[in-house]
Amino acid sequence: MKFYLIILILVLNLSSFSQYVYFGYSETDSKLQSKDIIIVNIPLHMNGRFHESDAIYNLIDFLNKDTTFNFRIEINLFWGSSEFNLDYTKDLSINLDAILKKEVNKTNYEIYYIGSENPIFLDKKSTNYKMLNTRIEILIE
Repeated sequence: MKFYLIILILVLNLSSFSQYVYFGYSETDSKLQSKDIIIVNIPLHMNGRFHESDAIYNLIDFLNKDTTFNFRIEINLFWGSSEFNLDYTKDLSINLDAILKKEVNKTNYEIYYIGSENPIFLDKKSTNYKMLNTRIEILIE
């Protein structure tokens, strides 16, 4: 009996403090909760600037939805040295901010450049290490 009581308490506790990670935008916004994370591929870019693409338009549409959440947008890049990655993501964040200021009707977001300080795929020996870690994360606050 004690075992079942402990399991029940554990399940209730975990479900009350859940956090979800979405790969791509959620189909239904009603599922989103504070502390959830959305991971999307980094949009097409060159020379520190994003190009027009569906990925940019999807981000604009997502931020323009009627919601009470605030969003922390983090740009992660794993291409070269740590200094290069940080400088390049800084340029991308400045460019993304300029795009979003023109297209998004709200100011419920902040953009951060992370560089290569936040890997989620940790096997540095893998040939996919850089590709799998280069991403945009949208943290829901």
